[in-house]
Amino acid sequence: MIFGSNSRRYNDIFDLFYLKDIVNKSRVNDTIRFLIVFDDGMRENNYEDIVKRVNTAFNDKQYLKRVSGSKQRWIDEKIETIAQGIISFLMNLQEQE
Repeated sequence: MIFGSNSRRYNDIFDLFYLKDIVNKSRVNDTIRFLIVFDDGMRENNYEDIVKRVNTAFNDKQYLKRVSGSKQRWIDEKIETIAQGIISFLMNLQEQE
């Protein structure tokens, strides 16, 4: 989150995509609130801010190209499918908030 499209933690993207359907959403909400929303050092103060930030990163074609070609990539889905899946997951969490 902090580095947006400058992040090199590509494995987090693939991990989140994989785990999005099996995680305890209540715990994820608690974690996001603790690590992002309530952290004074973060710019994102709510889910709308989080979704906007992630969406901005995933709309950066150069970033998606780096993610797609990363050696950390362990999922064969199209990178656009992965990006949309994560955004949908975050929007779903936002609705539960």
